[in-house]
Amino acid sequence: AESADAIAGLGVAVPVLVIPNAVGAAPAAVKRNLVVFGGAVTRRKGVDVLLSAWDSLKISDGWELVVAGPHTERELVSNLGAGVSAPGTLAREDLRRLLAEARIAVRPSLDEAMPLFILEALASDAAVIATPVGGIPSVIQSSTGMLVAPDDELALSSALTTLMRDGHRRELLARAGRAEWQSTYSPEVVVPQLENLWLLAIDRAVSET
Repeated sequence: AESADAIAGLGVAVPVLVIPNAVGAAPAAVKRNLVVFGGAVTRRKGVDVLLSAWDSLKISDGWELVVAGPHTERELVSNLGAGVSAPGTLAREDLRRLLAEARIAVRPSLDEAMPLFILEALASDAAVIATPVGGIPSVIQSSTGMLVAPDDELALSSALTTLMRDGHRRELLARAGRAEWQSTYSPEVVVPQLENLWLLAIDRAVSET
């Protein structure tokens, strides 16, 4: 949607068709009490707020937080609290496997475009906590995840606590998120749109020759 708006802002009178990214199904895995963040370890991605919120939680039940991504601001993960690991950059298939095991995915960014991580989380049956920035609100609404204000440690802590304690709420969001992925972002839906677009372009090119 942001790309379409940007093109419209150029004043060029051309039709714009927005086709979302396609995300494949998640690998098979057994869910466990795991929260996963995926992205660059920076304040822009909200990692400092996430780690502070995690430290404030009073949750046991073996919950773990994995902060996966390049240590761009290494000082953020230099002194991790209990139950937190920061393995650095992971291969895409390893991150997908982690998401498949996770019950919760979190991305508390200050600004974004449309993170692929969010779509992969939906495909993985993980309940999503994110911020209403960039293209995220076009995917995550109240029925498909939880949105918290950027840079709001208290709100993020509350959202984490809610989903870690309320398995029913967590399951409802995960199911709705997967349905959103299946209907909009799965290859079965996106690839035919791309094929039709190319066929239209070819037909037009042939008719103009």
